[in-house]
Amino acid sequence: MKIGLDVRFLDEPQPSGVEVFGLGVLWGLARVDTHHEFTLYGAAPELNAPFALGTRFRYRRVPEGVCRSQYCWAQFQLPPRVRDDGIDVMLFAAHKTFVHSRPCPSISTIFDLGFRLFPDSFPRLTALKFRILTQACARRSARLLAISESTKRDLVRLYGVPGDRIDVIYCGLDVREANPATADAGALLAEAGVTEPYFLHVGVLQPRKNIAGLLDAFAEFKRRRPGNEILVLVGKSGWKVTDLEARLRDDPACRAHVRWIGYADQALKWRLYERARCLVFPSLYEGFGIPALEAMSKGTPVLYADRSSLPEVVADAGLSFDPEHRAQIVDAMLRIAEDDALRDALSRRGRERAELFSWERTARAILASLAAVDADRRRESRR
Repeated sequence: MKIGLDVRFLDEPQPSGVEVFGLGVLWGLARVDTHHEFTLYGAAPELNAPFALGTRFRYRRVPEGVCRSQYCWAQFQLPPRVRDDGIDVMLFAAHKTFVHSRPCPSISTIFDLGFRLFPDSFPRLTALKFRILTQACARRSARLLAISESTKRDLVRLYGVPGDRIDVIYCGLDVREANPATADAGALLAEAGVTEPYFLHVGVLQPRKNIAGLLDAFAEFKRRRPGNEILVLVGKSGWKVTDLEARLRDDPACRAHVRWIGYADQALKWRLYERARCLVFPSLYEGFGIPALEAMSKGTPVLYADRSSLPEVVADAGLSFDPEHRAQIVDAMLRIAEDDALRDALSRRGRERAELFSWERTARAILASLAAVDADRRRESRR
């Protein structure tokens, strides 16, 4: 097959889950595939990949044109190049597809449907954009990739997509951790203003991450267990977090016991996982939950919300709680703080659980989806 891949995710200076996914897929494809040709499309002058690709991969720059939006680029600038290159199937590692012009069949990746399930947590225009794009993917893409069974169920229920048109492909670990940094963990943590012991949360700040609920629970934890534990929040600001930012800045309890360090580079992020007492993940909704997998891979116990995809990813390798019941979050934090045997057991089970997820497996599943679409294309062309 001649496979096209939109790689504009490579140009994001501060990668979050979507970019980590795209990077992992590219890394996996480069390691498991030996038969197909890949054309990578982007707008940057050069391919900005942090690892080497083989001779089966070539980069083609497609300038942005008048409209600098990625979505305008995908609809108007990209299709003529894809058609000229004779691409058999196009892979979008995000909520995109061909709408106005269809130079070849496409496969689109759907991460979550939070904009439908929690519309008040999104800016109005952002929610509208994702509604339009996901509806287009559901109607126009030959197949859909869902990053969890939870997301697949939501697609079937909310968009009426037949289940046999959706393939579940799980995430792997951030490939930039393939060569772990050797920087001194103590020095990195000290530079970030982090003292041990600490509870950790990793994720972009936005309402559905339930950070306000976590702060309430941690305040109650400190009342019931006075000590030197702090809560460390890692993640850049998203949207609708003005009140949360003000609380972190002005509330005396937060100023005393909470450290928000913003976006963390790779070296700091992974050292934070290694030294954390646990990861607390109280999100009301996740498409997958990459931080939970990252924490488990380091043997860091995970306390997680019993919602959406998180039970699917963590299973019995962590402690679950109802994220809307503060007492359950507090109880989980008290258990992990006071029970060394429990921490050791969860650490061991987490490492074992994390080994089940890899980008090589993800890439093989994606290749099977691409092959199915190409087979359908060939049958149609013979009619």
